[in-house]
Amino acid sequence: MNLDQTNSALLKTALDAPTPFFYWMKHDTTAIDNTQYAAIKAKFEAWAVAYSENDLYVYGQTNALSGIDSVPIPPAR
Repeated sequence: MNLDQTNSALLKTALDAPTPFFYWMKHDTTAIDNTQYAAIKAKFEAWAVAYSENDLYVYGQTNALSGIDSVPIPPAR
């Protein structure tokens, strides 16, 4: 799975600071409604599957993403 530049930035932000990023996503209901939140959460779940299959590529990289334990998943809203 090849992530575009926007989704790569989204994933990198979550990897760098998952607690504040996911807290903001979960609680800022004016910027992200429930439908958008569910769509973003689904992306992270798909990325976690791709990562477990060694098939997750961030923008501009030719090697699969590695060096992390797992892709973080946003909490339920």
